[in-house]
Amino acid sequence: MVSIIPEKLKESEKNQNLSERQLEKLLLERLLLRKDLRLQSMQDRLDEQQKCIADKEEKIELIKEDLEEIRSRNVEMKRTLENHRKLPGFNAYMCFTKTANFSIDKFNIFATWICLILCLIIQVLMFIVCKFPSFVCIE
Repeated sequence: MVSIIPEKLKESEKNQNLSERQLEKLLLERLLLRKDLRLQSMQDRLDEQQKCIADKEEKIELIKEDLEEIRSRNVEMKRTLENHRKLPGFNAYMCFTKTANFSIDKFNIFATWICLILCLIIQVLMFIVCKFPSFVCIE
């Protein structure tokens, strides 16, 4: 086959006196070469797409497996939760933990207010000490 690079085409045809039949043959060869290159390019793209599709299908299968595993764990957790709810004293335990959480939250709010008040007192005392000159204070 003939090269399709324009410079090489010019060089190869430069000093040739081609008959009509040879010129037609040359043009047909070029046409076939271009078609082959297009086909090769399309085949390469098709191969890339098929590889991409295969990768995506593999990922989908892995995700399906993970989903099935998660579903089975969810069923197991529901079963375990139902078993725990049937235990004697479970409601009392839940009530106790909710009360404890509420108490801790209220204590944290109270402690925060105490810290705020102490910080304000300290700032006021620092302001008084820094603003009044030392000769006002009696020793």
